[in-house]
Amino acid sequence: MLQVLEAMGQAPTEDELFEMISEVDDNMSGSIDFGEFLKVVESHKNRSENLDDENDLLDAFVAWRGNADKSGCVQVRELG
Repeated sequence: MLQVLEAMGQAPTEDELFEMISEVDDNMSGSIDFGEFLKVVESHKNRSENLDDENDLLDAFVAWRGNADKSGCVQVRELG
């Protein structure tokens, strides 16, 4: 997650990253699904021109072991 946000021109602290994730990880499972992942990234998308379509977001999700069909989850510990 941090690398995606950095590619978007963001530099969140570890605390800010945790806060962003906790905002979408409603059940505090320690993982976020594609929809939750998309919410975090899209909330910061307006600040960047580097990731400008869903395909880029899906590529980032897959890079963190999500599935290309938008299923699966990304483990929060892998995002830092």
